Amino acid sequence: MTTLETVASDTPARSSPSVVAYVVYNEGWGERELADTRRVGQNVKNQDPIRLVNTHGGHNCCQSLGNPGNGDMDDWHVYVGLVAGTHNLMVGKGLSASVYTEITDLEGELNGFLTYDRQVVKMDQNRVRAANQALIAASKALGSSGPVTLPVHTRRSSQVTTPGFTNRYLRHMNGLAYTEVVDAGSPTVLRQDATYTVRPGLAGTGCYSFESVNFPGQFLRHVDSRVRNSPDDGSALLRADATWCARTGLTGGGVSFESYNFRGSYLRHHGAEAWLSNGAGGPAYNSPASWLADVTWNVTGPWAP
Repeated sequence: MTTLETVASDTPARSSPSVVAYVVYNEGWGERELADTRRVGQNVKNQDPIRLVNTHGGHNCCQSLGNPGNGDMDDWHVYVGLVAGTHNLMVGKGLSASVYTEITDLEGELNGFLTYDRQVVKMDQNRVRAANQALIAASKALGSSGPVTLPVHTRRSSQVTTPGFTNRYLRHMNGLAYTEVVDAGSPTVLRQDATYTVRPGLAGTGCYSFESVNFPGQFLRHVDSRVRNSPDDGSALLRADATWCARTGLTGGGVSFESYNFRGSYLRHHGAEAWLSNGAGGPAYNSPASWLADVTWNVTGPWAP
């Protein structure tokens, strides 16, 4: 490792780079054993104890061997490609920083702001500036996402808050969760499907589980991101999947239901189906568009008293 020296000067520094943090490993490149990763990271910390050390950037990605656990930051690589996705991770998961990796195109990657020869600006500069300024403004206006208390052992229904769809409620059908229009004239079975009993969380009593009214013993849970009803088989996995933490709605009102075992992911409706989503992009159900509204619900009186 190169030894760094600070040199005093009477001349004010201008545009001088500074070392803020060391990134020892990136996405598993050159990594052999997790124990070696920890050892090398600690060696860097020992040689320069005044600066931050990111022992393994992107330890969740690619061929990485996992989190070494001895860095000064937890660096996940999540490729959202969109400012909207970054905004949703900031609001829903507490994202504190993001990086646009390359200013210019490279030999193997063409996602730069500029072409490889730095002669052509590929993006609308004003649009990029406006999007980033809006993101900064949103970060300064973040509200509380604190816990919400729900009345246990009572029946409740969950109403969609997305404009234009507020006559829809969360319901189950053939084991899967959907949203559907429900009103006083709806069939009894639909009103029952759209009602759950609030129970203390199966995996943690600080959160909640939702038991089907017309299928007692079945709980609202996620499997491979799809939300459905499943019987409580007593397994730790089901109990975690079927536990939801009620938060102040991410739009600032109502309630958002955060997954107990996938923090930062919330119960979301998309195209009438119910999914577990963090709004970072990728599959259609994870689209950033209208994500904040789609993961915010009004907890109402029950359709099946």
